[in-house]
Amino acid sequence: MRQVKKGAPEAPPVPSFDITEARLLLRRVLESWEGDWMAAAELKKTMLRLNPSFNERNYDFSSFKEFLLAQNEMINLRTSGDQLEAQLIPEAPTSHENLLEQYLQVLAGHKIRMTPNEYRPAIIFKFYEYGKGGGLSLTALKDQVHAHFEDTAPHVTGAYIAEITHQLFHTYCFVFDQEGSDYPADVKLWDRRVSFSTEISRATELLDKCDRGILQKIARHAGATEKVDKEVAARVLYGSFRGERMLGHIAQLLAVPPAKSPGQG
Repeated sequence: MRQVKKGAPEAPPVPSFDITEARLLLRRVLESWEGDWMAAAELKKTMLRLNPSFNERNYDFSSFKEFLLAQNEMINLRTSGDQLEAQLIPEAPTSHENLLEQYLQVLAGHKIRMTPNEYRPAIIFKFYEYGKGGGLSLTALKDQVHAHFEDTAPHVTGAYIAEITHQLFHTYCFVFDQEGSDYPADVKLWDRRVSFSTEISRATELLDKCDRGILQKIARHAGATEKVDKEVAARVLYGSFRGERMLGHIAQLLAVPPAKSPGQG
C-alpha cells in the first residue's frame, strides 16, 4: 500500500455546484415554449445562450440526455424521429392558502412583515392624519399612532402598527429631513423629521402608494403583474377578499408602478 508522505500537498477540493440554478434555467427555457415540445439540442443551445457557464458535467451527469432524464418530475421526454424532445409538466395550481404564505414570505425577504388584518387601512389613515403637518420623527409618528389606538381601539395591537411603519418605510412613502442642524451627530434615520412624498396629499393616496409598492414586490417575484393572484393580494393588504370591486382596485394598483421618493435611505 502506497504511503502518503507527511507534508504532501492535499488534492484541491472539487468544486461543488448547486443543481437548483440549472433546474431553474431549464424551467425558464421550457416555459417560454408554453407547453410545446422542444428538441433537446435546441434546449441546450438556448440554456447556454442564457448562461454560458452551464455544463451538465458540473452536476455529475455524463451527458445532457442524462441530465434531462433526472428531471422526470419536472419534464416529459419523448423521441421524435432521431431526436430527443422535452416538454415542461404543468404545475398543479397553488392553493390560496399556500399562495398567501408565499406572498408573505416574499415580502419578509424585503424586510416587510405583514399580518393580514382589516385594520390596516385605518392605521395608515391615522399615520396620514398625524403626519401631514410634518415636524415629527418617524419614531414619534409611530408612537402617536400607537397611543391613539391604545386609547380608542386596544385590539389594534402595537405589532400591527410597527409592521405598518415598516411597510410605509420600505415603499418609500416618507421623505426624511436632511437639513436640520439640531440633530445629534449620531442621530438615527427614524429619529429625523419626516414628511410624506410629494405625490401624497390625501390619506387614500398614502394607502395606495404603500399598497402599490407591496404589490410590485410580489409581482417581481411572480414574474409579471398579470401573474399576481388578485384575490390573495387583497387578503394580504386588507385581511379579506370582498368581491369583484376589490379585484378591480388591485388591478388598478398593479397597473401603476410606484415611484421611489427622494430623501429616504
